[in-house]
Amino acid sequence: MDLEIIATFIFFLAIGIYLVKRRKGLEFHYGIIIKRWKKGIEKIDKLVKGKKKILRKVGNIFVAIGILISLSGVYFLARYTLQLKQVFGLALPSVAGIKYPGPVISIPFWYWIIAIFTVIASHETMHAIFSRVEKVKLKNYGIIFFLLFPIGAFVDPEKREFEKLKGMKKMRVYAAGSFGNFLVFAIVLLLVFLSTKIADSLIESVGLKFEVLPNTPAEKVGLEGIMLKINNQTIKSKQDLINFLNKAKPGENITILTTKGEFSLSLAQHPEEKNRGFIGINNTIEVYVFKTIFSGHVPESLINLLAFWYGLLFWLAILNLGVAIANLLPAKPLDGGYLFEEIFRNFFGKNGEKMANVLSAIIFFLLFFNIFAVNLIRAI
Repeated sequence: MDLEIIATFIFFLAIGIYLVKRRKGLEFHYGIIIKRWKKGIEKIDKLVKGKKKILRKVGNIFVAIGILISLSGVYFLARYTLQLKQVFGLALPSVAGIKYPGPVISIPFWYWIIAIFTVIASHETMHAIFSRVEKVKLKNYGIIFFLLFPIGAFVDPEKREFEKLKGMKKMRVYAAGSFGNFLVFAIVLLLVFLSTKIADSLIESVGLKFEVLPNTPAEKVGLEGIMLKINNQTIKSKQDLINFLNKAKPGENITILTTKGEFSLSLAQHPEEKNRGFIGINNTIEVYVFKTIFSGHVPESLINLLAFWYGLLFWLAILNLGVAIANLLPAKPLDGGYLFEEIFRNFFGKNGEKMANVLSAIIFFLLFFNIFAVNLIRAI
């Protein structure tokens, strides 16, 4: 059985055991399970204490930038929808490489679990911080499950106190959530930079492992070993190989240097692209060696660990950025919808809520059309 499937099963088993043990403190609503906590809320008060003035100024910046991002999001949503290009999609976890059909983005299960909790935790924590800046009590915080599947988390402010807030006070709270995600995105970019610097200082790629496909030029000449060069052009990475093949034409004669010797062959026509040359290899894997400290090849287990780390950073960045932008769209119940409702109320009084509702309907129509209809229309 696949290791990922076993790990996923153990994860859900642990969730099930936890929920059974804590069942007295749970709320059940037709498959939705809610677990609430009060412990730890005082830490937010400690964080806010003595910093309310500066946090309000920072919150004002959040609001201004949030409005610009929201308007930009509407512009690109409308533009790409009219051009029949999908700009938004649904992201769901998958196990053992299973791919969802249509507009759904399949994300490896563990990447999704870690990333989604990071998204929610940073988002809700920022809402909580700016609620306390405006002296709104926090009743509790908690996590939401659908059966055994964790689907969200929340911070629950005192509703009556929050509704008393007006204008910029409310808008700062609404805008803060997405900026928690933008903050995580910035941290992830820093981690990518630092990780790359450290990795580059310790290891380097020297060539490519590959598998030979049957009935191809590579099989005919018995291509084997670790690929080092093609026509005296160094091949240290997958991108190096892609760059070469993007310029190569069917029928072109090339010489490949590997750790097993030199192999001359004539490129075939790529099975999917007529004007592109084809060697007849796939499943290329970069081969790394240590630069310092150790000697020899880097163990495959360490390469797999690095691959997992970079994959995790990639999805952390994509999901936090995507959620931050989507959440600022001016459509209730997204934070951007309530942000613009408050703006409309300030300018148009009681009609502001109606205007926000109309705008929300338009944005959700565009979103639905962009996610589900664009690809169908293009396929017709």
